[in-house]
Amino acid sequence: MRDNLRRLACGHFVYDNPKLHFKQDNIELNITKNVVCEQSFDIVSREVTKGVIWSSNERVKIIDNMFLGTVSTIHYIVDTNGLQKDDVIKGKFDVISNAGEYFLEYAFTVTAQFLKTNENDIADLFQFANFTRDYPEEAVAVFLSDNFNILIENDTKLSNIYEALKKENNTGRAIEEFLVAAGKKSPVLINLCGDKERSYICSDDRRDTIALEKNAWGYIEADICVEADFISMETKHISAQNFTGNKCELAYIINYEKLHDGYNYGRIIINTYNHKIVTDIEVKKIYAEYPDENTNALHPCRSDGSARPAQTVKRKVPHPETAYSGRAHCAPPAEFPSRSR
Repeated sequence: MRDNLRRLACGHFVYDNPKLHFKQDNIELNITKNVVCEQSFDIVSREVTKGVIWSSNERVKIIDNMFLGTVSTIHYIVDTNGLQKDDVIKGKFDVISNAGEYFLEYAFTVTAQFLKTNENDIADLFQFANFTRDYPEEAVAVFLSDNFNILIENDTKLSNIYEALKKENNTGRAIEEFLVAAGKKSPVLINLCGDKERSYICSDDRRDTIALEKNAWGYIEADICVEADFISMETKHISAQNFTGNKCELAYIINYEKLHDGYNYGRIIINTYNHKIVTDIEVKKIYAEYPDENTNALHPCRSDGSARPAQTVKRKVPHPETAYSGRAHCAPPAEFPSRSR
């Protein structure tokens, strides 16, 4: 009122009351949960106006509730702490000024928090599992970041599991165990394709393979050891890179020179962090040619361990009269004189 009187005393007459304009009819924004976010809007007038502004919702607070000028920027903060995804903060801004009274309605929808990456934004653990499958190396940095807990939310048990696994030296395995514990993927298991017991008949070195199959995507590391000197592995460690799709072949060699006569026994053991696979190996050592006691036949052995058809061998039987001809050091048995009675 005092400003109006002063203006009139100076001879300034206003025939049209000033009006306030807002750049938007109402405010609708998405704001992540558990944050205090600052936002703003502008009040515009052709004349210098002044006034005050209030918010009807206690979660929305005006930083400075007084304004003056033709263009005024009003800053406010929105507090979403304690709210859940899809909650909505509704209310209005009440403006009282020398240009009249106005109100501006607002609605802020609470959304899940997310982690920004070079590839995409991650809003929950399901999206993190998909991100790990597509970008396993980048997932390590996300898992170790300080903000990863926002994906866990208020799950105390899962948060404790995360804090324990985060300290592991093998982050890839830690991520695998965490996602399994969170129920976002199945554990990776390696299955043996074929028999668990293998038998060989060898007359030379023998190379063979063990076919493996994994049931799902994810981290896999396995150490291979043998329990026999005659078995040599071409590799003693496998990982996800050794698999083509879900298949992998593990090669080994049976060293003939290290076999003893008769049957030899050994085992190939594949150890992962959550299970073990054992293949029993039985090898019978034979020579390239050996006599058969029943048939006097020779059985040359193929390189694959199977026997070739028998070949009859004639045995030379000496004549009785010449039986001792080739033995100069042996004399015919002497005749003993008859004992007189």
